[in-house]
Amino acid sequence: MTSITGNIFNIKRYAIHDGPNIRTTVFFKGCSLSCWWCHNPEGKSPEVRFKSNPRQTFESSDEKLVPLGGWTSTVSEIMGEIRKDLPFFQESGGGVTFSGGDPLYQPEFLQALLKACGQENIHRSVDTSAHAPAEIIRSVAGETELWLLDLKHMDNTLHLKHTGLENGLILQNIKLLDALGAEIRIRIPLIPGVNADEQNLTASAKFICDLERKHPIDILPYHDTAASKYRTLGLDYRQVQASGPESLNPEQLIELMGSYGLSAQIGG
Repeated sequence: MTSITGNIFNIKRYAIHDGPNIRTTVFFKGCSLSCWWCHNPEGKSPEVRFKSNPRQTFESSDEKLVPLGGWTSTVSEIMGEIRKDLPFFQESGGGVTFSGGDPLYQPEFLQALLKACGQENIHRSVDTSAHAPAEIIRSVAGETELWLLDLKHMDNTLHLKHTGLENGLILQNIKLLDALGAEIRIRIPLIPGVNADEQNLTASAKFICDLERKHPIDILPYHDTAASKYRTLGLDYRQVQASGPESLNPEQLIELMGSYGLSAQIGG
């Protein structure tokens, strides 16, 4: 199992916004969606530029040093990097977050890493759109302590327009994980002009309320810091409007969610 390979584009150490406490975040290549506001365009394609890690260490968090083409790595190699942060996990109660791209795009590699982390009692989180077959969701759920699930848009037509895919499978899988008793944090990327209107956010609150359990919500404000990545990769950058008269701000969204008995915070 440790010889199983997968494609990644970064390993971020001392992460504090990818789940609880201090974490190591492993970014997988490949994603089914094509969100207009994607902050990690280097993760969209499953293709890699390097056959092995082009850097000798992961000590620097400077993204300019991250090879945007990504590389192929083994479970053993990644676990070797994860183990370097064990003291921080033990002291803070943190762990590992698998993100992307979308880690469910490479389910065999993801499950091998989850099992390896589980054998060493490392807390495991999966950050995903939840766009995957139900059997993959069920299998991964058995090896995951926390799911970070994006809820991008409740309107199917607008979800298709802004992400390239319909939202039916995503909503079904959120309901499935809720029914399975999985620990979930719902993450709402707040994108003015796309999903930040009161109608959509009210529909989002109602959907979350209809789940069997009330899950906490992380509000992720929009920013355009990824624009330079698009230029480097030669990709078109769809810049969305920074604000709009009909867009709720994060504080207003917290108040809206609170009116439905839901707990929300900015970031997460």
